Amino acid sequence: MRRVMQIRLFFFCAPLFVVALFLFSPFRVYAQPDINLLFRKAGLFIAEGRYLEAMGLYQAVVDTASDVDDKAHAMLMVGSTYSQYLDQHEKALQYFDYILKKWPACAYADEALYRKALVLYQTGRYESAYRVFSSFIKVGLGEACIMQACRGLVVCRH
Repeated sequence: MRRVMQIRLFFFCAPLFVVALFLFSPFRVYAQPDINLLFRKAGLFIAEGRYLEAMGLYQAVVDTASDVDDKAHAMLMVGSTYSQYLDQHEKALQYFDYILKKWPACAYADEALYRKALVLYQTGRYESAYRVFSSFIKVGLGEACIMQACRGLVVCRH
């Protein structure tokens, strides 16, 4: 009788032990957040004027995304938020420079270079802006980008 109770107890406790081991295991694989959802939420926060919360979500993308383009896109958005909404141009330049240095071939490098030139222009550093706009044209990006850079060059020269 005692042996039967031990067997029943084992078959009752074993599944509970396995479930507890899975739930509290330090080796458990955590699900990655949906990167697109984070970008959408951050965009809504920007539209609502909740800039710091949006930047927190962009930082979550940088911390969790495995794709370099997602990381660069999130950093670009943080830099843009600093320059456009918080008037912290030096901080924005740091983000744009980081993208250009760490991921020069990513899909958002050209946008980071262009926004860097705009920030330099907006802060009155016309010669630096002119150099960046010039390098932007030398890279030979798309026609629309080159047209924007040409407008920037003309404005910097006047």
